[in-house]
Amino acid sequence: MTYIENNRVSLREKDFILLCFFSLLSFTVTQIVNSTTSLFVDALGGTATYSGFMMFAYTAAALIVRMLCGKWIDRRGCRVFILFGAVSMAVSIACYNFFPILPALGAWRFLQGMSFSLISTAAGVAVANTLHPSLLGKGISVFSLAHSCATTIGPYLGLALIFGNRFYAVYWTAAAISLVSVILAMNCSFRVNEQTALLQKAARPAQATEGEAPAPARKAGIRGGLGAYLERSAVKPALVQLIVCVSVSSIVFFLPLFASDKSYADAGLFFVVASLAMIASRLLVVRIIDSVSIAAILIPCMLGGAVCMLSIAFIANTAVFLAAACLYGCLHGICQPTLNTAVMSIAPIHRRGVAMATFFLFVDSGMGAGALLWGRLIDLFGFTVVYCAGAALLLSNVPLLLLLRIGRHSQTAL
Repeated sequence: MTYIENNRVSLREKDFILLCFFSLLSFTVTQIVNSTTSLFVDALGGTATYSGFMMFAYTAAALIVRMLCGKWIDRRGCRVFILFGAVSMAVSIACYNFFPILPALGAWRFLQGMSFSLISTAAGVAVANTLHPSLLGKGISVFSLAHSCATTIGPYLGLALIFGNRFYAVYWTAAAISLVSVILAMNCSFRVNEQTALLQKAARPAQATEGEAPAPARKAGIRGGLGAYLERSAVKPALVQLIVCVSVSSIVFFLPLFASDKSYADAGLFFVVASLAMIASRLLVVRIIDSVSIAAILIPCMLGGAVCMLSIAFIANTAVFLAAACLYGCLHGICQPTLNTAVMSIAPIHRRGVAMATFFLFVDSGMGAGALLWGRLIDLFGFTVVYCAGAALLLSNVPLLLLLRIGRHSQTAL
């Protein structure tokens, strides 16, 4: 059953607030595991290549689920997928302590990929549905602050708890946080904003009445089949985000390993500074996202991100290392919510689940491919080559943004 709330143009709604805190906890758990897995693998005798393989297992699961869950969410709603994803996330993390062996880690990462793909896709759709269409850009930007805060809390908490190789403390804490997120989700009603509900109803194809000829069937074949699971309008912004994710995965997954050999580099402090910059930049995005073109917002971010990568690669200095953290935070803080808003505003309103799944399908592909690629290159050539390559990827997005001309339109009109 779909619940419809009164049409209030405000972000101060119970469901919106609960979903923000739910995502904060879920993303924190993911960041804890992502930032400590390479160190855990290293402690168990594995290599950076094996750490990359762990992320590949995570991504493979996410890709499989993304292909299906968008259509499921559009049909059945968000609640069941959010709850199932949060519970299975807690179980998969607890298994790190029950079976701390290298061959088993791939299975746990696979389950985590499935869980997080369900959580992130369903939560994004639930937030978009609970917002009045006129608040879509601002609401998604505020919602994305949960991810910003998680990138501070997650790595910092994970690296703090790991002191003295206490990996068991890291993963019991992460599992407990995941269970708390389940409680928050259970208290959310998942109501749909009245205006959004009306737009969704109007956008769905009319059902044939008795005695009428049925609507023409969808185009058969591979192209028609994929169209049910992928939203074409989401591909352009998702492609830009994929390139960003391939690049920044070198920081997300391997910066703690990089910093462990550098006396000037504190990975925990890097992520704290980055997240503060991320929060500040997203507060800026809230103000300008509806009045400035996407290219004008993102091109400076790509340039700053490239400077960040090159600074990490060549300058062994604490001040420069933390300045790079600020640039990395701004890249993360501005890029994803801007492109996510574009996806939600361009996509047909009755296919938001599929559009969100398509966007995160590219996100997961980028993170997984990057982890696998960079892990191997680190073992072969070292960190300098990896961060130079990451900078080159971000610079390639500048002409791509000018070529694609990604835009937005309002969902208030059909």
